[in-house]
Amino acid sequence: MLPRMLRLAITLALSLTAMTAAAQAPAPLPAHIIAAVGLPGPGPARFANATIDFGTAAWAVVGCVSSSAGMCFATQHVVLTPAQRTELVRLWADVAAMPRCEPAAFAPGDPAFNVSTPSASYDGHLPAAAADLPARTTGVCAADTRLAWWLAQRLGV
Repeated sequence: MLPRMLRLAITLALSLTAMTAAAQAPAPLPAHIIAAVGLPGPGPARFANATIDFGTAAWAVVGCVSSSAGMCFATQHVVLTPAQRTELVRLWADVAAMPRCEPAAFAPGDPAFNVSTPSASYDGHLPAAAADLPARTTGVCAADTRLAWWLAQRLGV
């Protein structure tokens, strides 16, 4: 029979492990996210095309940067660190909690993005100038824009 203190320590450790797992993968995560993100900057149009499948043990952003939006031959496979996983969960929680918002204003030439899950689709625009990103990604109604840009950044843009 295990001593009482040892049983208590094991119970506490199991509880902390369960709480940590819940913080990293809350119930509202979709099965996967697919994003086509038009990239800011001068020159010809470029898109970060990314997919994350949450059903795998190691969450990873898989995709490419190309001249067209949509699915592509995956040239990058970026496994997310625990800190990046936590950030992604926070970003997704922000998107899931977004209220109904007026469409954000955009200028001609602002690159478009689409972030899709099995149950929802989010469309918007990033600013054409990367310097304008901080101003255009603040507030509760820009949560989808923050997620789109975060996904694009994982592909090295």
